[in-house]
Amino acid sequence: MLCVGTCSRSLNDTNDKTMKKTLLTAASLALLTISSQAAIVNGLVNYWTFDGDLVDHAHGAPGSASTNADDGVFGGANGTAGISYVAGVSGSAIGLDGAAGAAQDNGHVIISRSPDTLFGGTGAHAANSVTTSVWVTIGGDDTGWQTVLSHGEGNQYRVAMRGASNVPGYAGGSGEGPDNGPDITGGDWHNIIAISDGVAGNTRLYVDGVLTSTGGAPAINDAQGAPALLDFYIGGNPNTGAQTREWFGNIDDVAQWNRPLTDLEIAAVAGGAAILVPEPSTSILMGLSGIALMFRRRR
Repeated sequence: MLCVGTCSRSLNDTNDKTMKKTLLTAASLALLTISSQAAIVNGLVNYWTFDGDLVDHAHGAPGSASTNADDGVFGGANGTAGISYVAGVSGSAIGLDGAAGAAQDNGHVIISRSPDTLFGGTGAHAANSVTTSVWVTIGGDDTGWQTVLSHGEGNQYRVAMRGASNVPGYAGGSGEGPDNGPDITGGDWHNIIAISDGVAGNTRLYVDGVLTSTGGAPAINDAQGAPALLDFYIGGNPNTGAQTREWFGNIDDVAQWNRPLTDLEIAAVAGGAAILVPEPSTSILMGLSGIALMFRRRR
């Protein structure tokens, strides 16, 4: 009977240790996930998910650098009949597909000029440093240099197709980098990350997480524009006339940071990682802390 009792206690001890290890591993992974996701929020100033609205979800998000609620409105020289919400990478997206098949009747989103759209040193953010991430599909060519997003021409910043090509380009306070990118036609979703790095002194463009081109040192001129200071457009260019070189296709999850993302962060965002995640509830944090405290006392 002693052997049975001893063996039983030994088995219980083994099971208890296994359970402790499993719970501690789960708690550690949960905390690691919270930490890694929170890191992408660092420096986040704008984030439009287009999940049925044009709200800037960075504003008020814990850990973000947003100073202004940069909610958007639909606009377009020919009205907004070409704009709709469609299935996106996550949730919904905006579809800019033209009204009744009319070229350049696609519409765009207007974000009023604010400190959170200025990165050349006149706003609240680091001079000449900005990372912009956006997901797109392209429906076709209905204009040259059709624009994914833009704060204007010259030494402003913009992401657009290069000329009449289907290759993305980036001008972010310097001239566009070389034409090395992939053709993104075909209807699939593609991630574009454009970086102006005022510290390293270059601009960089990534398509689906792959570096496709680099440009010279950025010198973003936030005050440039005519006849007045420019707003920020998603799906158009505020500096190119009535039709604004509107995008033909879908756009989702536009995010901007006031710093260059790291290589690991670029890979995570291009891989579909959540930029904003719900803050862990008090009960979850207390539960994780309780597990750790319980095991310390029982060791």
